[in-house]
Amino acid sequence: MSTPLRVLIVEDSEDDMALLVGELRRGGYELTFERVDTGAGMTAALDKNQWDLVIRDYSMPHTELLTISTTLSASFSGGRNWDTTMCPTIGQSARTSG
Repeated sequence: MSTPLRVLIVEDSEDDMALLVGELRRGGYELTFERVDTGAGMTAALDKNQWDLVIRDYSMPHTELLTISTTLSASFSGGRNWDTTMCPTIGQSARTSG
């Protein structure tokens, strides 16, 4: 039996998002997810839905990490119709060294 999980994915690469979604499904999660690639898109998604998890890309060229962090901090301090204080956030990057 799969575990339901609502994930907001802040990621500019569809390929990276597909890898992430595949791994979460392989881990036994039944996903409901949305991918956004801008700070404005993230704000809209936070306003529109309740999320169990936010996964964000550290190296998006069109959205500064500070903007994303500020938006998430403001969201988690109140003003949403759901308890964002209980929503973990994971920062990730697909970049490799070498």
